[in-house]
Amino acid sequence: MKYTIKFLWIIVFVTVIGFSMAGCGSDGSDNDKSTPSILTITDIPDKYNDLFVSGGGTLDDGTTALLFGDSYNGGVDAITTVQIKNNKASFKVYILGLTSIKYSGNDGIDSWEANFSVFEVDPSTESASPIGTLANNESIAFINGSAEVSFSKFEEIK
Repeated sequence: MKYTIKFLWIIVFVTVIGFSMAGCGSDGSDNDKSTPSILTITDIPDKYNDLFVSGGGTLDDGTTALLFGDSYNGGVDAITTVQIKNNKASFKVYILGLTSIKYSGNDGIDSWEANFSVFEVDPSTESASPIGTLANNESIAFINGSAEVSFSKFEEIK
């Protein structure tokens, strides 16, 4: 009898939690963490057009790592590249280790704390070959998880 009562309480508890979660809906606000925010780099020199790039950085809090790319499915090496078009690249901003979770804060990335790898991609094999690395030489400020910076804030490092 004692186990039957415990079992019934567990059923009641699970049911209450289930109905509570089912009643939670989206209010249309920007609290939806499934849509990544955007980091845009503008004024990229012509020599980079049609190349591919992805990157990562650490916020100035020193603990939050971000990844910049087109999509992310977990892990450090699971970020996909973005193609540079018309002297611009727009990256979705993900929190490392949390798939499909956008960064939505108002922090910054200090100088030299963000790196971007540039790749050439062979269209016949779809294999990528790294051709260089870029690092920010000035801080990047995010507002509500998004930022736009000029390429002039980056330096080539090899």
